[in-house]
Amino acid sequence: MVARTDNDEWPHVTIIVATRDRSGLLRSCLAGLLHRTAYPSFDVLVVDNQSSEAATLTYFDQIRCDSRVEILPYASTFNYSAIHNMAVKRTKGSVIALINNDIEVIAQDWLMEMVKIANRRDVGAVGAKLLYSDDTVQHAGIVVERAVIDHVLRGISRVDSGPWDIARLPQEFSAVTGACLVMRREIYEQVDGMNEILAVEFNDIDLCLKVRRAGYRIIWTPRAELYHWESASRGSAPRESEDRRRFDEQWGQSDSINTTTPICLALNHQLAFPPRVIWPWRQAPDSGSRLPASNP
Repeated sequence: MVARTDNDEWPHVTIIVATRDRSGLLRSCLAGLLHRTAYPSFDVLVVDNQSSEAATLTYFDQIRCDSRVEILPYASTFNYSAIHNMAVKRTKGSVIALINNDIEVIAQDWLMEMVKIANRRDVGAVGAKLLYSDDTVQHAGIVVERAVIDHVLRGISRVDSGPWDIARLPQEFSAVTGACLVMRREIYEQVDGMNEILAVEFNDIDLCLKVRRAGYRIIWTPRAELYHWESASRGSAPRESEDRRRFDEQWGQSDSINTTTPICLALNHQLAFPPRVIWPWRQAPDSGSRLPASNP
């Protein structure tokens, strides 16, 4: 068990973990949260969506003995957005962390790193550096531009610094994944939480875009590293789905989604040359455009 810091200035954090059976994954996830996380004040709210396997129910009985853990039943059909909206209403912390049950802690300071950023007045949500099991990058920020929704630098080595060292630098993106996301609860409530029309996919992207529309920044930090075990087998969300159609209807070509991809990157995650920006002397009069004419 890691040593804990005594610092009254750290806000209390409620970590929300939604799950259904898969007790092996959940054990690994909660072991890291409860025993390898150096943070002075947090609790874990496990949202159980109709688990039925004996091993899972037995594990629930075991972890209830930890005063930091609460099991919250969710008896309806799976809806990622509705699950988290319900859970946030039951949180104790002024800061919330959304964590998938297939996330595993690597370094004990991950939550401190994310909360330090989330507590800044101009920041609305913070994402972490998530790794596949082979120590390549699964998540390093999300591009949302034109018709593209994709992870930046997916598949590079964990130790690779990326073009111009951008994989080592905290930076702003259009969105970060809800698999590991930290934000102040007041902001989640301010934007009315997740859109329950988006039951499975794009709900985290939608949440981030609403947070940006409210005037806050979305920040990704490489200083919080965690494994995302199941992500490699699931792969990317399909380009055509009911949730994607609904997302596109909601956001279309809104300016809220077109301003934060690093201009040094092309949308294929490689260096963009020249940078993806229209210089002022090349813009049409009064166009105010911030999007490139070429180099997609």
